[in-house]
Amino acid sequence: MEQIIKKHVKWMKWDRIITAVLAIALGLLFVLLPDGSANTLCTLSGVLLVAAGVTAIAAFIAYGYFFSGYSLVAGILLILAGIFCFVSPSTVQGLLTVILGVFILLSGSASLVDAIACARAKAQGWLVMLLLSLLVIVLGAVVMLGTFDTIMIFAGCSLMVDGVCSLVLTLVFSRRIREARRQLHDLWDMLDE
Repeated sequence: MEQIIKKHVKWMKWDRIITAVLAIALGLLFVLLPDGSANTLCTLSGVLLVAAGVTAIAAFIAYGYFFSGYSLVAGILLILAGIFCFVSPSTVQGLLTVILGVFILLSGSASLVDAIACARAKAQGWLVMLLLSLLVIVLGAVVMLGTFDTIMIFAGCSLMVDGVCSLVLTLVFSRRIREARRQLHDLWDMLDE
């Protein structure tokens, strides 16, 4: 059982890191090319959404409902949104801000849950994580209500903030898990003596 949990924690860590890096990359693209080709942005958004969906479904397949039941639904929705970006880029241009807003809201909500868990565990920096999560949720709501032309830079900034927030949360959790594992090994060593 310990090996299963260890593998799951490692998978979650890399899943979060990959998703965060993809969000930062997409956000940077939107900031650098706000007036660029809408079709190119839609295609790249489709690729990133499908990649995030495949990652979420892989987490579900690897660990099942017990650890990541929401991953199956989120993965399917992300893949469908990505495919829609490929099939109808002109329609997606009008819907892209809503899709991005929903993605940012979901990610911010997940970060909020993680920040609350950090607060319960009395981890240092939980208040900053909580405030960043709330900021991401607000940014996601604003992105959903904007128009394509005026919101691309804002959406890019929101995605980058969300990605950075996810990276910080992942690194904090990773460090806390390593510390807890070390303390358990020290405890077992003391008991064996």
